[in-house]
Amino acid sequence: MIGLIKKYADGTYTEASETGIANVLGAFVYLTEAFDAIPDPIPVVGYSDDLEVLFCAAERASEDLKAYDKWSSQ
Repeated sequence: MIGLIKKYADGTYTEASETGIANVLGAFVYLTEAFDAIPDPIPVVGYSDDLEVLFCAAERASEDLKAYDKWSSQ
């Protein structure tokens, strides 16, 4: 996900959809924000919402991530 965003941002990789990029960026913004559905300091479950957001973004952007992976391995 990070590689996709970096290459898209610097213009090296332009094949990703706007929706895929928005999903991935949205997930990273959620991770960095102090306000969460479940506050991070809560032991064990604090990061569960963050992981769920990441998994959801990866699922929604899966075609873009697969295409980027294929492109980056060439």
